[in-house]
Amino acid sequence: MKVLIISHGHPKYSKGGAEIAAYNLYNELNNQGVDTYFLASHKMPEITHGGTPFNAINEKETLYYSTMQDYFLTILQNRAVSWNEFFDFLDYIDPDIVHFHHYVHIGIEHLKTVKNWAKLKDKKIKVFLTLHEYIPICWNRGQMIKTNTDKLCYESNPIDCNRCFPEIPPSQFKLREIFYKSYFDEVDLFISPSYFLKDRYIKWGIDEKKIVVIDNGQPKREKLPKRELKEGEKRRVFAYFGQINPFKGLDILLESLDFMDRKERKEVLIHIFGTGLEHQEDRFKNKVNHYMDKYKENIKYFGPYEPEELGGLMKNIDYVVMPSIWWENSPLVIQEALSFGRPLIVSNIGGMAEKVEHMINGIHFQYKNPLDLANWMVKCKNPEFYDSLYENIEHPLTIEQVAKEHINLYKTKKQ
Repeated sequence: MKVLIISHGHPKYSKGGAEIAAYNLYNELNNQGVDTYFLASHKMPEITHGGTPFNAINEKETLYYSTMQDYFLTILQNRAVSWNEFFDFLDYIDPDIVHFHHYVHIGIEHLKTVKNWAKLKDKKIKVFLTLHEYIPICWNRGQMIKTNTDKLCYESNPIDCNRCFPEIPPSQFKLREIFYKSYFDEVDLFISPSYFLKDRYIKWGIDEKKIVVIDNGQPKREKLPKRELKEGEKRRVFAYFGQINPFKGLDILLESLDFMDRKERKEVLIHIFGTGLEHQEDRFKNKVNHYMDKYKENIKYFGPYEPEELGGLMKNIDYVVMPSIWWENSPLVIQEALSFGRPLIVSNIGGMAEKVEHMINGIHFQYKNPLDLANWMVKCKNPEFYDSLYENIEHPLTIEQVAKEHINLYKTKKQ
């Protein structure tokens, strides 16, 4: 059995959770004796090679230069060339299983490319697709948030989508849905990292028999000891990890300081590890900068970090806060925090509420509500309360376990 993992980015150049999940799976499958290859798209013309979009990193890892023509349908700019080149690449790898971890930047048409190549070769091949967000369901960056009110969206339909994007008629949204489903028909099995995301896609139209839940998995880590406290100190260090954009809710976390009295606020430290603020719209950027300036004694901004640095960073914090205002799926930050033994404070919606157990290994607060978040942060400073959460933390599913589950699926579905 030969497996090809396809990702919309390589962790060397793109640090997103889906890219890291795909790469971890690729490495672990090889560790467990499965002959596995990794293909990742990129948008760096300076590293293309010899007129072909493919550029080998090593014997088993290849970069694929791609330019999207249409993000509405996630199709490539030059489909004829990409199909021909892709056929040649598949000839070279000759896989039995092709597992897509995304299609943005790759081109959704390659779901059919793989099956067309297999027909040409008279070869049995199976296509898997891990779903990471809700792009086919929602044109608002797959976030399922209303553009005009920022309210959560519970299911899509062409009329509601048109209300979010009046310039696009309902008929176009219906055709978009038909388009995506026609390509998804090529997929033999969908993998969802959360039950919440699975349910959303079933309501959208995927046959529940064709979708299974397997979380992304984490490397096996030793639980970090609790941060050492000075005499009389409380559990006061709250940390934010990840991309900084309006959907991730950093502004909600910072605004929570407004709802603490001076004494309580004086005991709170917020550490920010992430990047992307400079690319956001002025309204959000100005709000974040306002709070960073207003509460500069409470907030420390450390900037971007590498995955290898996480252990050292989490050693010096008490809680990880994830205040996203969209549903999320199976956030990498949550899995990382649990694997290192850090309780979480998360919005009470979607994949966040699924992955963190309220009052067991973390806390749910009312999403988009900085007052409720402030109240919980004050309570969470209590060392005894912290200890009860810390002791309940169990390591999430490991990448070794995840790879074994995938191998079983590959063997079951392989004909």
